Amino acid sequence: MIPILAAMLALAGALLAGFGLYLVILSVAAALHRRPPPVDAHTPRHNLTVLVPAYNEEQLIARCVSSLLDQTYPRDLYRVVVIADNCSDETAHHAAAAGAQVMARDEPDARGKGQALRWAIDRLAAAGTPWDAVVIVDADSIAARGMLAALEAELTAGHAAVQADYTVLAQAGSPRSELVAAGFLLFHRVRMSGRAALGMAAFLFGNGMLFSRGLLEAYPWDAFSGVEDLEYTIRLRLAGIRPRFALGAMVSGPMPVSRAGAVRQRLRWEGGRFNVVKTRLWPLVRAAAVRRDIRLLDACAWPSSAAA
Repeated sequence: MIPILAAMLALAGALLAGFGLYLVILSVAAALHRRPPPVDAHTPRHNLTVLVPAYNEEQLIARCVSSLLDQTYPRDLYRVVVIADNCSDETAHHAAAAGAQVMARDEPDARGKGQALRWAIDRLAAAGTPWDAVVIVDADSIAARGMLAALEAELTAGHAAVQADYTVLAQAGSPRSELVAAGFLLFHRVRMSGRAALGMAAFLFGNGMLFSRGLLEAYPWDAFSGVEDLEYTIRLRLAGIRPRFALGAMVSGPMPVSRAGAVRQRLRWEGGRFNVVKTRLWPLVRAAAVRRDIRLLDACAWPSSAAA
């Protein structure tokens, strides 16, 4: 019994050491990662539709829309569409007053961000309005002025799926909020910058995502769980698509800083991750073996280490 326990402890130690080395490598790579050239030298040419799924966000939706309408990207090449998803408040009114187009969805039996996105994308495709890509931004977020330009520059470079640099809005004077923001910065920017520097694919984080029209037509949005970003990331990786991290594109959103809110959020995330790992881990490993593509295995790193 003792040799078995010793072997298990040794294996656990080796895994922890390996993960620690992985983080160190990513941190060093991120420090050496060159920032992309200024997008001012790039001439935008794609029609973008910014989708903002919103459920009872009357207090923050105008702030989000205002940031999206104040972009450096040519105003005639994009539009902001708020999906008022089964709202019982004045979200739709405030979104329209702020200058966004509004798509009101009343399907109480199919609630959720993933369902709302699929509903809106299907209607965009059927409407005949020209669009080359969709950008998804959460309703409580603030987009930096250069976000769309930086995302579109990656699209022009040939990347059909792009993830922005997603950070947390810290509450002034709140040490807990500032700590959460610092941890989020390390998890998102440092890891993703390091992965990009090493030529590795990015992960999607649900906010500040760009998808080309061709990609969405080939792989319609079908992620409806509480961790739709992870779910769709793995689907794209299995399809051979490697999302791109756009360091120059920035979007920020609030995070729950109360203990109760943080615990509820963590439990929801971890439950969703566990289910995705349970159903998708083996297909990833099998695909990596069949295709002899070890790069697919790095897609396993996020679900197994997201809580770190």
